[in-house]
Amino acid sequence: MTRLGYQIPNFTYPGVSPDGIFDNVVAKAAEAAGYDRVLVMDHFYQDMEPLQHAEVDVAQQGARMLSAHEARSSLREENRELFLDVVESLRSDLDQSNSR
Repeated sequence: MTRLGYQIPNFTYPGVSPDGIFDNVVAKAAEAAGYDRVLVMDHFYQDMEPLQHAEVDVAQQGARMLSAHEARSSLREENRELFLDVVESLRSDLDQSNSR
């Protein structure tokens, strides 16, 4: 079964006070549209300007990906089997890039 969530990027709505926005607007609209959950931003203000170009450390990025997949794999045996090939491939790629 497909589940959908609705991310709220803005907490204002014309004609509705801030304390009534969720109950009167968002929750009703999301429920009527068939969403299973409503999510809100975890920051009071989110700068929407384009990100500046930054150098990408491929080895560091690979290490993060490996760490995330290892953590996910350790949660359940089913995950270990599911992510085994991915983890091994990431380890191999990381070993090769570190040996250069």
